[in-house]
Amino acid sequence: MGAYVALRLLQTAGVLALASVGFFFLTHLQPGGVCGPYPSLVCQQEYGINQPLSTQYLIWLGRVLHGNFGESIDGTPVLFSIMQGLPATALLVLVTLVLQQAIAIPLGILGAVRRYSVLDRTLTFLAYCALSVPVFILGIVLLYLIGGTWGLLPVGQITSARLPTFWTPAWFTALWNHPALMLGDLARHLALPVAALMVTGVAIDSRFMRAAMLQTLHQDYIRTARAKGLAPSSVIFKHALRNALLPMITNIGLYLPALLSGVLMVEVVFSWPGLGFDFYTATGRASPQVVGTSLIPSTASAPDYPTITALLLLGTLAVLLSNLLADVAYAVLDPRIRVGQSGET
Repeated sequence: MGAYVALRLLQTAGVLALASVGFFFLTHLQPGGVCGPYPSLVCQQEYGINQPLSTQYLIWLGRVLHGNFGESIDGTPVLFSIMQGLPATALLVLVTLVLQQAIAIPLGILGAVRRYSVLDRTLTFLAYCALSVPVFILGIVLLYLIGGTWGLLPVGQITSARLPTFWTPAWFTALWNHPALMLGDLARHLALPVAALMVTGVAIDSRFMRAAMLQTLHQDYIRTARAKGLAPSSVIFKHALRNALLPMITNIGLYLPALLSGVLMVEVVFSWPGLGFDFYTATGRASPQVVGTSLIPSTASAPDYPTITALLLLGTLAVLLSNLLADVAYAVLDPRIRVGQSGET
């Protein structure tokens, strides 16, 4: 198991290194390179702008490995901006993934057990309807109807204006003193962004789970378990579910890139103060603000290349780590993966 994990870590590091080369040279093609369209003399000296590209890359990589991603165009350290936006994005992604699997897996099992029934056909129809709606369109509809027209849930930001800013000492103090108030407010702000992100994921994962469960239910050992007189619930949840979950683990790891792209759009639509919103504003696009039921853009700014490069690297790292965790979990549940890596077939 240790050799397998070490091999996957080396592969992850290699892919990340190649990605860093690509991101650096793509950034270098932009006006001003890593220092932006209006490079200062200090930035040029720090990154060795007048030196060969290979030397510039090594200087930049050395700074990145020490956690120094440079400064944004407003002079704020990029790492500081990332640390401010990371908790909000991480919360949005984790809540979406947990709720998505909690809904998709039971729906997939239900569809497989009641194959071709009215319920199964209804779930299939709803899944295809959900797949046909882009995330940003669904987000705008939810924003307009539930948040704006009906006023059932708040839109924009992550906490109410009267409460402390999320993930600050004041917020943690308020959470300790008034947990029900703070968690309730957080849940209300999470509801619409999570719903917009989760609908497509539930449709995909429920169909995937249904297919995996159907394949497992037709295996010989399942027929043997039924022939022995085991209860249907025992056959499904004790014998079939574990093997059906194996491909789901890989599917979850592969789904993360799509989820991250959805997070980018949802954070912009709902003005969620996370890394996706930071990436959008760093590209030089206008920073939208929620006014009633409309998104009102403010004045656009120049592209912030240090922030863009740092967020691209962080997104690549998140995808690689998710695939690594999926592979390790697969190897834990299926020892044949580890045996194959050791050369024993």
